[in-house]
Amino acid sequence: MPALAPTEGYAPEMIFAFDTLPTAATSSDLTGYYLRLRAQDDGGKTSAHYAKIHGRIEAGPGRVAFRFYYNPRADDRRLAFAPGRNVLRPGPAATPIEQARYETSQP
Repeated sequence: MPALAPTEGYAPEMIFAFDTLPTAATSSDLTGYYLRLRAQDDGGKTSAHYAKIHGRIEAGPGRVAFRFYYNPRADDRRLAFAPGRNVLRPGPAATPIEQARYETSQP
């Protein structure tokens, strides 16, 4: 997926159906979404934050998992992975396994 979110073509909402049985499900057709969040229309100009879901959406009993990128700057559509600037990086109490997962999660 490109690192620049599109300017238009966003649906107002989407509903995903997943089975609630105790087996993990991965949907290969639910891949790659751009999101426009906190959108505000001010006299014809839309201000928003942008994000993307990169890869598959996985669901299982009591969980939904996906990789996402979120740009906290309003109206900035750039969505490149920058581990040094990630606001969700592991804290100082993270285990070595959690730290390794973070470091290897680059696309």
